[in-house]
Amino acid sequence: MKHRHPPTPYPTLSTYARWLLMGDVSDTVGKVYVYEADTDGAWEYHSTLTPPATLCSDSACTAQDVKMGHYLDVYGDTIALSAEGAWSTDRGAALGVIAVFDLNASDEWTLTTLLPNPTTGWRQNDLSTQRFDAFGADVCIAEDGLAASTWADDSQLPYGTWFVPYSVENGWGDWVLAIPEQYCVYDTTVANEWLIIASGAIFVFDRTLTDWASAFVSVDDSDAGDCSIDVDMSSGDNGIMVMGNYSGNEGKVVVYALDSNRVWQKESSLQGPSPSSVDNLGKDVSIHSDVLVASQPDGTSSVLVWTRDSGVPSAPWSSPVEYTPKFSESLYGTIVQTTRSQVIVSSPDAPLVSNGAAAVPAVASTGGVYSYTHATSPVIVTTVFSSSPAFNTCEAGTISFTLEVDGVLVTDDKTADLTMGWDVPDSSLVPTFHDSDSHYSVSVTGPSTTSSLFIVWLDGISTRYTRFGTVTQDLDSVNTAATFTLPAHSTVGTQRGVGDFTLSCAPKDLCDTTITDDVLTYVMCDANGANCTTEASLNNAGSFSAVTQIATEGVWTVTVSHDGTEVHSDTIDIAPVFVTVGSDTVGVSATHSSLSGLPTKTGELYVTYLTLADLAGNPITSDLSPSVTWGGSAVSPIWISSTSSYTIMGTADSSPESYAVSVAVNSVTLLTETVTTTQSALGEFSLSVSGTCESEEVSFAVDWDGWFDVTDLLSAVWEDTTVAAVSFADGYCTVEVDAPSTPGVHTLTVTLGDRTIVSETINLSQIATAGQSSHVQTGTASLAAAFEYLEIPKDECGNEMEDARVHVVVEEGGLFVEAENLTSETGFSYTPSFDTEGIYTFTSSIDGVVLSSSKTEVAKTVVVVEGETVGVSGVHNSLSGLPTKGATEYTASLSLCGANSRPLSVDVAPQVVWVDADGNEQAAATTFDAASRSYTVSGVSGAPGSYTVAVSVGESVVLSVPADLALHIPIWAYGVGALVLLACAVGINYALSSKTGTAETEGSQQEMLEQGVTTLPEVPVDAVPVAPETDAQPSLDTCVHTLSVDSLEIQGVDAL
Repeated sequence: MKHRHPPTPYPTLSTYARWLLMGDVSDTVGKVYVYEADTDGAWEYHSTLTPPATLCSDSACTAQDVKMGHYLDVYGDTIALSAEGAWSTDRGAALGVIAVFDLNASDEWTLTTLLPNPTTGWRQNDLSTQRFDAFGADVCIAEDGLAASTWADDSQLPYGTWFVPYSVENGWGDWVLAIPEQYCVYDTTVANEWLIIASGAIFVFDRTLTDWASAFVSVDDSDAGDCSIDVDMSSGDNGIMVMGNYSGNEGKVVVYALDSNRVWQKESSLQGPSPSSVDNLGKDVSIHSDVLVASQPDGTSSVLVWTRDSGVPSAPWSSPVEYTPKFSESLYGTIVQTTRSQVIVSSPDAPLVSNGAAAVPAVASTGGVYSYTHATSPVIVTTVFSSSPAFNTCEAGTISFTLEVDGVLVTDDKTADLTMGWDVPDSSLVPTFHDSDSHYSVSVTGPSTTSSLFIVWLDGISTRYTRFGTVTQDLDSVNTAATFTLPAHSTVGTQRGVGDFTLSCAPKDLCDTTITDDVLTYVMCDANGANCTTEASLNNAGSFSAVTQIATEGVWTVTVSHDGTEVHSDTIDIAPVFVTVGSDTVGVSATHSSLSGLPTKTGELYVTYLTLADLAGNPITSDLSPSVTWGGSAVSPIWISSTSSYTIMGTADSSPESYAVSVAVNSVTLLTETVTTTQSALGEFSLSVSGTCESEEVSFAVDWDGWFDVTDLLSAVWEDTTVAAVSFADGYCTVEVDAPSTPGVHTLTVTLGDRTIVSETINLSQIATAGQSSHVQTGTASLAAAFEYLEIPKDECGNEMEDARVHVVVEEGGLFVEAENLTSETGFSYTPSFDTEGIYTFTSSIDGVVLSSSKTEVAKTVVVVEGETVGVSGVHNSLSGLPTKGATEYTASLSLCGANSRPLSVDVAPQVVWVDADGNEQAAATTFDAASRSYTVSGVSGAPGSYTVAVSVGESVVLSVPADLALHIPIWAYGVGALVLLACAVGINYALSSKTGTAETEGSQQEMLEQGVTTLPEVPVDAVPVAPETDAQPSLDTCVHTLSVDSLEIQGVDAL
């Protein structure tokens, strides 16, 4: 149950009772060899434990250094193996796990639990940033739990970042690590309630304490330093701890004992027979009962064993016996372990031997373990259970067993030497010995908690223990801790007396068995846990009872304790009077019930509220018919179910007075209040509105208590029953006045209940308009496109008129187009559409009174320019200045208008396209001039022919005009009397001819071409005059017509 730090590449070791574990650390994956002691005390190979595939980074478990078994421990039939290299895919690091194996009924070790690294992230200590992974850098296990530490892998030193106990059935326990992180953990051990850490000093953690500091071991300065530790609790509370201090060359062993206050006190300090010859004594230590072992593996390598008288606490230790290795082994004693009958010594550098007098077969190529047997140790007695019933919690059954020594039945009656019980000895369990077959039987009841062990002790030493079947939880049995009889309610000031106020309880243990003796303590406290009183009761004929009184109303808590442990608690209602509400009995509270709104002024119209509340302060929701006395006279309060309260209305006397108001339920007086009135006054009330539909807020003082809200009883109305909003606060009544919509005389009256407070008449003049309207339409719409027309009719005061009938007339250019009636059924809207461009006027009216008039433009198309909707006409647009000749540059003018025929003031980005007879398109460029509200269209005309010029805005063509292009013939003349040269329309071929023409020939180019057609002979290229360079063009095609004439004889410019 304890181990050495830091780890070394040598076999690790742990032993307990009949089991010996050796970890093979030469294999980085890790494996553990399990040996079992036979009846002669010799170790025989039992099995090999290997890591499960889930701990490896691949299924073959070969690619990752799992390191399972580098730290290990065994206790009873449970093995805990650390696998500090187990890989975490999510973290990308070796976080480590603890693998727990249990021995099953077939004598096989099976993996039952994998304990994960409890850390949730990287941690930092005070010295440097380090990662705490490799959970299981040490592991210790005892009957009471399991402890493990982690490594700070940057420094390769183990830090006690987590030490947590564990049991398979109960999960994590409550050890808390208090060791400073900067201390290196040299050694760790765990036993029962103790977790002890050697870290230059000794840190002790006791789960029975809450103050961890008080559990530290006081270590003398001369004893402090590098150390190893072990603790033994096999003798119950008489614990003993040994510390090996190997800081100095000589070394020493210090023994501590646990005193009656659970404080570890130094008992003795041990050294070897010749201290100067024993180097680093205490490098590892182990203790069990009366056997103490210390090693010094460095140098001469030996192990010292001390013993003392069995069962005598603080008996002196004998002189040590020194053991040395069989061969020349410098590491003999690296790890030592001891039980009551065995001393186990590891020797990592022992040579491989097949068998030997003292050596266990090695687990690696080198290294071995020595096993020594105490000649004076008692025989090992095993318990063989012949019956193993499955117990439920608190269920009775019989257990039978025999005792055997080395497999031989013990026939002597050992009843006087036996103790047994679930987990701990139970003196009430006395077995019966049966001579016929030498077996024992004992009747037992299953424990009140699950997963318990039934253990048999012989002379205080645990023999073989077993776990009987599956101990299951019987919830119906263990959840009832006590039967508690308590009066459901009482009344304030109940007099003490038998039967007046009796508390009784029949306590039961966790197995539902009634407790019939001892003392119960009753503690009664108010709702705040204060004003507590205590009553103690002895058992009286099987019933615990106490008689008491409580003089203060409220919900009191009564707690019942048995031997200082709370077994039950309940509540009791204490109130002046109790009533029945439905099927419930409810206490009526005098503290939480209230009277409010009592009169304070003479002549005051008061409304008093009475609220009856329960002990929790909640209003009682049923009418309790309370009796109310007002100045000596009975009055009848009015029950208001909506507020769970009562009202009392009246008018205070005109003279100041003082009298009492009292409230009683079932003849028990709950409330008494004194009313004192003083002279009252009423503030001025006047209206200033003078015209229809005007509004104002009017406030006037009223002599009610300012905190009392009478808004629910106030009302303000005009003579036509129109309601005005009214409220009351801080002694002022406020009216929200909205003048009627009709002129003339009107009266506003303010009332409190059925009483008039103020009334004022005013004469209103007509200031409101005939009507108001709000309508929505697009403002611009496309031809044949539907749009919504919405009218919201309002009256003279601006209120929407739901029952109106709105008549809408549509005109265009002063001519009637259509009419429509709008009602609430149509949503005061309709959806018109028009096929003709124009400006349409919508006029709405109700009974001849015009509400609104608006215009909507309907155009060929509608576009949005910079957030503004623009309509573009399809009938008012124009395009002028188009060319008439082909292949010539041109500039034309385009004007786009709205439906009102006015040119548009914004650029709607028109597209101008020339389309020939074959449908081929040629686009022209457009430039908008805001000043003239027109576009310049430019480009080069195409080949001669007929065209359509289309102008589009958006997806709609808003203008289309035809255009014809004629042939263009350039002429060059080179002097008087020279030949005149005509080029074809594309200006690319030239020809000479002797054909004579006249200057008087006139007409269109087409006519001239038709009259002068001739077929010309081939002309050498060099005979063609060279045209001016600016008119030269590449040859594309052959002219259809050519014409050659003599030039005129007259010098100058002539037309051909």
